[in-house]
Amino acid sequence: MVADEATILEKVRELVSFLPANNEDDASFLEDCTDDLNRVNPEIAGCVGDTSVALSILADDNNFFEVKAGYAKNMVTGFLRLDGVTVGAVANRSEICDEEGKVAEKLDAVLTAEGCEKATEFVNFCDAFGIPVLTLTNVKGYEATLASEKAIAKAAAKLTYAFANATVPKVNVVIGKALGTAYVVMNSKAIGADITWHGRMHRLVLWTASWLPRSCMMARALM
Repeated sequence: MVADEATILEKVRELVSFLPANNEDDASFLEDCTDDLNRVNPEIAGCVGDTSVALSILADDNNFFEVKAGYAKNMVTGFLRLDGVTVGAVANRSEICDEEGKVAEKLDAVLTAEGCEKATEFVNFCDAFGIPVLTLTNVKGYEATLASEKAIAKAAAKLTYAFANATVPKVNVVIGKALGTAYVVMNSKAIGADITWHGRMHRLVLWTASWLPRSCMMARALM
């Protein structure tokens, strides 16, 4: 939700700044970066549950643009820059923090049909425009309700296909639980992730990908 038309236009301009001009453009949307890619982020330890906040901390100049923030809140999607290169992020969320950094709402670390659909559309968009994908995974299973049972299998299959079919560089960082087939769906090595790393958020996760523009790293020091 935004307050007025001016804010809407400002958000549109910000979103467009992350995106290439077309699906063959690999340079015009890059930015010179003065933010150290390998900087230490001690504050991220308290934000692992709210991955929207964690991605903001990881991003160049702490600028993470979340898309569809009000829909399927347990799945975060959005754009950030790492060393000036646009990266699409998909992340499970188990907490929502308020402006003071305190936990305002707890969420189940599970895949829902709505969350899978949201992530599927985002991954397909990133693949179409050649934008690398970074995944932060913390998932223990699937939503188990009468309503979700009608849609979750199909939605999870579509997300699995989206990750498996994507030809852009894909990195998966496991930041919490990674159980059963729900983990497989979340950009696992089994369905084509280029790098999968499992560990506590205080470690370094560095990947130099020579096929990325300007040989950028897909993830910086997480703490």
